Amino acid sequence: MLFFYHGPDEFRTKQKINALRDKFRSTVDPSGNNIHYLDGTDLDWSEFFQYAGGQGMFSSKKLLIVRDPWASDTLEDYEDQLLNLLDNLKDTQEENYLVFWRPGKAGKDKLTTRLQKIKYAQEFKEFSGTELRRWLQATAQHLGFTITPQAIETLIMLIGSDTWSLYQEMSKLKHSSTKEITEQQVYDIVSGDVPIDIFAFVDACGQKQ
Repeated sequence: MLFFYHGPDEFRTKQKINALRDKFRSTVDPSGNNIHYLDGTDLDWSEFFQYAGGQGMFSSKKLLIVRDPWASDTLEDYEDQLLNLLDNLKDTQEENYLVFWRPGKAGKDKLTTRLQKIKYAQEFKEFSGTELRRWLQATAQHLGFTITPQAIETLIMLIGSDTWSLYQEMSKLKHSSTKEITEQQVYDIVSGDVPIDIFAFVDACGQKQ
């Protein structure tokens, strides 16, 4: 079964991959012995094809997560063999789970083009505007509290749009004594950890940012 996740928001990409890993472990491989991670910066292709093609010792299939195989210096040497492997897979739950993760913007190379055609291909773009605010509301709900619109605006002003940093601050807010986070609580809990350049702040205000 094939999965392809890409885009600049690495935090949400990791969340998606971790959720898939946890589900695989709970339903297929409780021991975790057949979950493997490979990184493109030092990718051993013989190891990749061994994991991708073989069955596990203690379960019927494996989960192989490959981060950025495009970073491999030898991708060009193995690309045709890899594409042939993908073409011969049925892409069903009976097969090994192969997860390809490409940080950043996807290119137009043969491997990317092939992976973008699979059923479970998803891009994680950077959030902005309404999407970011909705994500913060959903994250608050997931963490067990609510947050006012004013508090969200203040949080974005202090932290920006980086989802990893925002999630870390939301996790701090979770431990507040109240179930609804207000603007003042964001200032009290978050702003103390954030060095604010007042000159940059005034400049950004002047540019309506």
